[in-house]
Amino acid sequence: MADVQYASAEGFVQFEPTERDANEQQVVDYTIKTPGTDGILIRVTVWPELQGAEIEKGDWIAVDGKLNIGSFTDRSGNPRQSVQISATSLAVVKAVPRKDRQVVNPGSSQNAQDKLF
Repeated sequence: MADVQYASAEGFVQFEPTERDANEQQVVDYTIKTPGTDGILIRVTVWPELQGAEIEKGDWIAVDGKLNIGSFTDRSGNPRQSVQISATSLAVVKAVPRKDRQVVNPGSSQNAQDKLF
């Protein structure tokens, strides 16, 4: 029997969640992108016992759980890896809602330039 590996990950939820059945239970899958310019996408599966928090696209989540790394071939024929964590603990930071703001353009008047010097 293979050793079970556990991992932690954190990142922003990239897409709307998807629901599916697994082991006769309704689970919710989220895709997060880890921080950094080379951030990877990780699928996080949340089981019913952790579904108390409302998680939406744009929220920041941190997760611990069982790690599963798979491989597949993308549409271009390139080998790729998939990373999935089955959550055993989860923390959520809600995204701050963006408000529209008025953009003031002072134009190119002499008064605007006078204020710079």
